[in-house]
Amino acid sequence: MPGPDDGPWGIPFTVQDFAAATTGKLGLALRPLAAAEARELDVANGLLVERADGAAARAGLQRGDVVLAVNGEPVFSLEQFRGLVSRAGSRMALLIQRGDSRLFVPVRIS
Repeated sequence: MPGPDDGPWGIPFTVQDFAAATTGKLGLALRPLAAAEARELDVANGLLVERADGAAARAGLQRGDVVLAVNGEPVFSLEQFRGLVSRAGSRMALLIQRGDSRLFVPVRIS
């Protein structure tokens, strides 16, 4: 029988799994990059977009984008990302990497 810290089907549910499963006010489901992914993408930091809905989708974010910074502050963890977004208020600029390109995406939360 699954325990209180288990996800569906008795699979252990980690903090990262929970963070990726919740989208928050931006509508982003994110997870930390694995070391191999970071090497492959040639980035030192960032969070991988697993799903984009709501404000994030309206701004053009897509699954597979890597969020590198919020309003010029590099992103290293989910907790830090949440804090940066919380302090940003209703408007922010996300620096993302999509493929080989880096671009700023303005996001407005209504």
